[in-house]
Amino acid sequence: MTIGPLPYQLPTSSGWTYLQTTHDTLQTDPVADASGAAQTQVGEVPAGERWLITRVNISATTQIQQDSGPAVVLPVAATFTAYYTTIAQNTIADATPAGDGDNGDENQPIELNAGDVLLLVWSGMPENAVGWANVTRQVFRQIQGGN
Repeated sequence: MTIGPLPYQLPTSSGWTYLQTTHDTLQTDPVADASGAAQTQVGEVPAGERWLITRVNISATTQIQQDSGPAVVLPVAATFTAYYTTIAQNTIADATPAGDGDNGDENQPIELNAGDVLLLVWSGMPENAVGWANVTRQVFRQIQGGN
């Protein structure tokens, strides 16, 4: 068996390589409207990348102004739903009736591909409340095969 002159280059395979893990803190903008709804998003995933959302810690708060002294930040009741790219029943990635103080995606990551966004939606909050999400994601970059 003849291999050829050494050293020789091995062929490169195609696939995905781990790039980094990031932790983002996101806030709804604007705040909850009169119907109690507010949202923010994770993404848009750039071309050539794939994101795995491995954890989403959520909370919802509002500020109550006291007669004297500073405003007090209080947790509020809300529901939470995460959607793939558009808000529709068939695009739900995760949901919880506890939109404050809950975690998601600890067992099954949410996979986002190039062009995808993850919409984070709170409902049932008091007007002017704010939804918060601490999102942990693993970022992978596509590698191309060939020499």
